[in-house]
Amino acid sequence: MENKTSILIVDDVSSNIDVLANILMEYKVLVAKNGIRAIEIAKEQKPDLILLDIMMPEMDGFEVCRLLKLDDSTADIPVIFITAKDQVQDEVKGLELGAVDFIHKPISPPIVQARIETQIKLIEIQKNLIKKNKKIKKALHELRETQSRLIQNEKLVALGEIVAGVAHEINTPLGAIKSTNESQKISLNYFLENLLNLVTLLNKEQLHAFMKIANSIDSGSSNLTTKEEREKRRILEDDLKLNHSTVYIPYIGELIGIGIYSYNNDLKILKDSEDLKDLINLLSELSVIYKSQMIMNIATKKVHHIVKSLQNYSRNNQFGTKTSTNLSIGIDTVLAIYQYKLKNSIEVIKYYIDDDLVNIYEDELSQVWTNLITNSLQAMDGKGILEITIKKIPLFVKVSIRDTGKGIPDEFKDRIFDPFFTTKPKDEGTGIGLDIVKRIIEKHKGSINFESEVGKGTCFNILIPR
Repeated sequence: MENKTSILIVDDVSSNIDVLANILMEYKVLVAKNGIRAIEIAKEQKPDLILLDIMMPEMDGFEVCRLLKLDDSTADIPVIFITAKDQVQDEVKGLELGAVDFIHKPISPPIVQARIETQIKLIEIQKNLIKKNKKIKKALHELRETQSRLIQNEKLVALGEIVAGVAHEINTPLGAIKSTNESQKISLNYFLENLLNLVTLLNKEQLHAFMKIANSIDSGSSNLTTKEEREKRRILEDDLKLNHSTVYIPYIGELIGIGIYSYNNDLKILKDSEDLKDLINLLSELSVIYKSQMIMNIATKKVHHIVKSLQNYSRNNQFGTKTSTNLSIGIDTVLAIYQYKLKNSIEVIKYYIDDDLVNIYEDELSQVWTNLITNSLQAMDGKGILEITIKKIPLFVKVSIRDTGKGIPDEFKDRIFDPFFTTKPKDEGTGIGLDIVKRIIEKHKGSINFESEVGKGTCFNILIPR
């Protein structure tokens, strides 16, 4: 039976198309021999994946990819470049345009199959997640719309990096949801299969004791440290011996796992049951279900927090009007979406001394915080202290963003706000970020200055009228 997954091969050389088509016989294969036809097929048939040659006449693969990503109807289709080029800058350019992978010629069938299978699995996972969480789907859709609106300005550069980081951040809680969902399913099946058989063997008093333990299971018991668990096991074992209930000693681990740390009347009632082992196993599986629910709840809240931060960052004030808000909201939003860069070895210290309402162009100031915080993170190269202070001075609110990075050499200090001046490598910056920052601050009738010392770090001070 033919695989329903459809793959569009775009290449101007028929022999190349034949080679790929033979490799991909299990999939539904669509073919285009030029860029224009490729865009038409992509819009009409919405393939699951596009294999795109870079070197084609009239319209090369880079331009085809750019146009596909500009169109909402085709922007989400993954693109893998097939190319004979092996320059790093070509791969960087393709990835910046939205490609997900590169396959180099000459083509190796196992590599092609492996790369495509990986992308197909990712597509399936994404579809399942979209079905299960409509809120995330809506947020990502809004993010894509915002991304297309920002494509002509500096914010797109930062947004591309943010999306990559957020994908990593979201992947962790989603992985937790997936794994706990599978374990929960196994435990639930076991619980349901054995519950009816077991309870029929219990008398009324025993059934009441069993249900009482089940209702009191502690889902937080998995948070015990090794030392705490060892101590509770010792106490429980002594308690069981004292109450002549050593029958429970082989099951101390299970009892600790469900949150029982001392001998009680319910254990006393159940200890003479002929099916004691099955009873404890049943309670352990119920504990797994409760703990899985707790993990999924925590993971869902984390995803919600990340997506909410993205929504706050990406929203667009189409009317260009000022809003009354706290400066800390925009700063904290940027910090939240850059959490994947902060959590390892960068310490963030916040001194929000005076954080009163201020009338600002909220979207534009978010670009200021993004540029300055990004510059600080890059200057610290993943390790250091980021200190942010908000306080009132006469007529203004002063925001200071200080880092312990490399610092700015003296010969560059007079030029850092100049358009297109940058000290970064060619592929890491355009040099328009700080120029935009200065213009936005001046639009607010404010000012920006900085202090910097090589080897010690930099501090940018922003003044916003109160």
